[in-house]
Order: sequence, then C-alpha cells, then structure tokens
Amino acid sequence: MTVEQVKADIELVEMILPAHYDVKPGKKEGSIHCVSNTGIRKKPYAGANGIIIDDDEDEKAWRAIVRKVKNQFGERFQEIFHNVCFCHKDFTIYLKP
Repeated sequence: MTVEQVKADIELVEMILPAHYDVKPGKKEGSIHCVSNTGIRKKPYAGANGIIIDDDEDEKAWRAIVRKVKNQFGERFQEIFHNVCFCHKDFTIYLKP
C-alpha cells in the first residue's frame, strides 16, 4: 500500500467522522485508528427523573457512519474493531490493501 493511498483513506475517514476524532494510520497495514474523548453521543437530554443524561450513545449516528465507511471502501472494507466500545471512542477500521 502506498503512502498516497494511506493518506487518501485517512482523508475519507476524516470526512465521515465528526471533527473531534483523531484519525491516524493503524499498526497493521491497511488499518486506520480513530480516537475521540467524546465519541458518538446523543445530545444531552433530561431523563424521566429530570437528571440530565449526557453519556448516551447515539447508535443511529453510529450506524450511519458504518454505512458510509462501507460504501466508501466497498470491497476493501474488512471490519471495524472497537478498542473502547463505550460511545465508539476508540476503534480501528481494517481495509484490504
């Protein structure tokens, strides 16, 4: 895999993910490591007891991200592996070279 291809892949992922993600090459060839302190969360809202909930995962938004990644990379897409599952804060996208 060329340096240009890696840069192009990272740029595509950066366009898909929110700006608060740090997107870099992963340890394995063809992998892209994505980390955020925020992750993919719903906007804060009041729960049934009136307490503000600000750490609820936004699964609808996550599914849209996964769909976009799969569409962008097509046959090259292998999997998304979570290093930290909570709010999708730390994960690696694996692509075929």
